[in-house]
Amino acid sequence: MKFLGEFLLKRKKSKLTREVYFKNLESTKTALIIYDCTDKAQSQKVRDFIRYFKEERLQVDSIGYFSKLGKNVSKPADENNFYYYDRKDLNAYKFPKRQELIKLIKKQHDLMIDLNL
Repeated sequence: MKFLGEFLLKRKKSKLTREVYFKNLESTKTALIIYDCTDKAQSQKVRDFIRYFKEERLQVDSIGYFSKLGKNVSKPADENNFYYYDRKDLNAYKFPKRQELIKLIKKQHDLMIDLNL
């Protein structure tokens, strides 16, 4: 199954038309931030970072991955421009199946920041 997922991902990547280029923050209008929201302290730091961008008059969307498992543990509820997903929101090939996430990923953003290091 892993081989098939990697094959499909490579196939989708070959069809990508996004361009990588330098753009300064002053001319940026939209941004997408991807991060792991499992740790509350780190999630709060990301929220502060997003607040800074909003003060700079950027339209910011964020996608947070929640990885905790358990019966009493649930992912945070989606808020205004904050979208969260967990393993239940991924299909067998590890692609998002929620329409909100798919639309957000397909939307053109001037800046994308991945904080998953």
